Amino acid sequence: MDKLLILFLAFLALSSCGKVRRERMLQGDWQAVRVMEGDSILPVPDSVIWLHFYENYTYRYEGTLKYEEAGHWRVKNHLLLVRDTLQAEPEERRMRIQKLTEDSLFLEMMDGGRKRLLVMGKR
Repeated sequence: MDKLLILFLAFLALSSCGKVRRERMLQGDWQAVRVMEGDSILPVPDSVIWLHFYENYTYRYEGTLKYEEAGHWRVKNHLLLVRDTLQAEPEERRMRIQKLTEDSLFLEMMDGGRKRLLVMGKR
């Protein structure tokens, strides 16, 4: 019984370390380098798409056509959850963190019923 408890506690400690590490790696300024829908690269000027994640768990997004949002973010397992507090009735949206390294971020999301992949580089 003691061994099971120790294994369980070790698992919890390791999983929370992974979450903290992902949160720390996300913090900073990210610029889109590619936007894909299915197998197609979308003709979107990547240089205008930015995501900024701050230490206080707030974020800012700058997109095409001068679209902006800002609010709170959190990580749950391999999901990035954001809530745009600029909206009158903010809803939490989910994006799957497909890949995260010190300098690259691949976010998978649904947009209008279509799967979209946002590939970003850290600046």
